[in-house]
Amino acid sequence: MDAQLEDRKGALKGDLPNSNHNNSNGSGGTLRSTLAQVVAMTGFGFFVLSVGLVISVPTIIIGALLNNDKEDFSLDENDASWFGSIIFITQPLGAFSSGFCQDLFGRKRTMLLVNIPILIGWILLYYSSSILYLNCAASLLGVSLGFIEAPALSYIGEMSEPRLRGMMSLLTGVFASIGMLIECFIGALTDWRSTCAISAVFPVAAIISLSLIPESPTWLVTQNRISDGEKALCWLRGWVHPLKVRDEFLLLLEYTKSPDSKEMESITGLKKINTTDNGTKENKEGGVINKLKVLTQASVYRPLRVIMIYFVISHSVSLWGVRPFLVYIFKLIGMPMDPNWVLVISGGLQIMGCLTGMFTLKLCGKRAVNFLSLTACIASCFIIGISLLVGNATPWIPFIFFNVLFFAAGFGVIPLPWTFISELFPVEGRGVASGVAGALSYVLIFIVIKTYINLSAWFDLYGTLFIYGTIGLFGLVYTYFYLPETEGKTLQEIEEFFKDKKTQKK
Repeated sequence: MDAQLEDRKGALKGDLPNSNHNNSNGSGGTLRSTLAQVVAMTGFGFFVLSVGLVISVPTIIIGALLNNDKEDFSLDENDASWFGSIIFITQPLGAFSSGFCQDLFGRKRTMLLVNIPILIGWILLYYSSSILYLNCAASLLGVSLGFIEAPALSYIGEMSEPRLRGMMSLLTGVFASIGMLIECFIGALTDWRSTCAISAVFPVAAIISLSLIPESPTWLVTQNRISDGEKALCWLRGWVHPLKVRDEFLLLLEYTKSPDSKEMESITGLKKINTTDNGTKENKEGGVINKLKVLTQASVYRPLRVIMIYFVISHSVSLWGVRPFLVYIFKLIGMPMDPNWVLVISGGLQIMGCLTGMFTLKLCGKRAVNFLSLTACIASCFIIGISLLVGNATPWIPFIFFNVLFFAAGFGVIPLPWTFISELFPVEGRGVASGVAGALSYVLIFIVIKTYINLSAWFDLYGTLFIYGTIGLFGLVYTYFYLPETEGKTLQEIEEFFKDKKTQKK
């Protein structure tokens, strides 16, 4: 880095004028720092809400238009399966591009910009008059959804302290679930076009809230904006004097130029970002092909295999294939209340499951949460299926166990694979492998949703639920043998597990 960086480091390393400027580790300083990061997370949370809003809107629209001649236009089963899944197959297009954009424009600016196509997508949905317009709008929202993931995860990792980083990461899932609940709630109160119009307010709110929080200090430093990076860190640590963050900022300056990325990551908890002297990102690996070669390393492809199999299990037992059609299914089953309000109740229970899982995980570990969540989801799939098979004597049985399933899915199988993405990969391959795993997860959602129509045509709804439950049974066996306990383990210990040939098949 240039002389500005060296001058700033020299000033920071100098003796402090008095002890009052020392880094604050007391309760007051910790409280201020926590408050500042919570404020940043809240502003950032309005942005993450869009994930849940976008994911839930196909359910609202399909519920209103599927085989409904009373609307301006209607959808058949094939139209509905494409509309319900196209968001997820277009997501990887945005995911692969967002990494380059966030490095070029910054985390905050990328998050600000992506709200524009989201707003356009909501407007297109509102004015849609055919399945073609619906699919075009859904494709735009899907690409935008992909652009959200990389800058959001990077910002959380780079703005938060290690003591809060895990909780902040889990809160992103909670905000996404809240977005799903909000969309279902709006859909229960009004028609689908009004739902899209109201949803268009949220990207505007996200632009306002994101404007009030600072850019990532790490990204600013890599762009040689040393003073701005220092100001951002002071904001995020409780609006303090620069001398209060002296040690952390010195580590950040060293980390962004240190050749020993492993050592610096163990100290700071941040991911190494290599920069050249003029602050631009330097690719020391020598191209995309060389970066992808890391996927052939056993310490990378073994956890990637575990995560992708877990995604298949998770998407099946959490009923991703059924979700776009839930309103229509609830009408067919004859739920004891309005199907849209059943959707709201289910969304609320999923959020409660996420929050309960956050606290249970610390007490019992991830393997226990996995087994509890999987077991409840599997049992619910089979109970609902049996109820439908024998004639559904009472609609209260599917009502109760659909809600049990949504709570159990939020409790474990939905958030866990995303947590594993941040833990199981070694430092050398974490960036590439995480991006590949995240993109492929959405491709798998597309496949699960798109094949639901075929499965229900061949085996009926009850048979499809039996298939999902059977995949869950396989998941219980597979995770018992191949899923490590990561709670309380260091990244090095997790990496050694996947290097040990005795615990992994070649």
